[in-house]
Amino acid sequence: MNRMSGRNETAGFLGSDPTVFFVNDTLQLAKQPLEKWPAYVFWAPPKGDVPARLPAALAGYNTYTAKGLPPGPICTPTVDSIDGALAPDTRGDYLYFFATKDGRTVFAKTYAQHLKNIEKYGGG
Repeated sequence: MNRMSGRNETAGFLGSDPTVFFVNDTLQLAKQPLEKWPAYVFWAPPKGDVPARLPAALAGYNTYTAKGLPPGPICTPTVDSIDGALAPDTRGDYLYFFATKDGRTVFAKTYAQHLKNIEKYGGG
């Protein structure tokens, strides 16, 4: 919610990698015959760029180019996830998150802090 407020450096864009992975997975699966789907590896980093023009049904899921929340879920949410979305804890004013290699999540209030977290925890 902090990112989408439009009162900060994110200008109303969620800018979330998982939504772009969802778009990529959907596009890649559409290219494959149904019998190959069980072997598909989900959530792998996209090979190359996501196309600038997306089918209308997917365009809202690229949260780097579409403001606000995506038009629907990108997975099956848990009750805790739904409760968190209905009543988000925005007290920390965090705009960025980074998943570390050991499974923790670290948060940052600015893009500069986010880049430091990536450097510190071995990302990218």
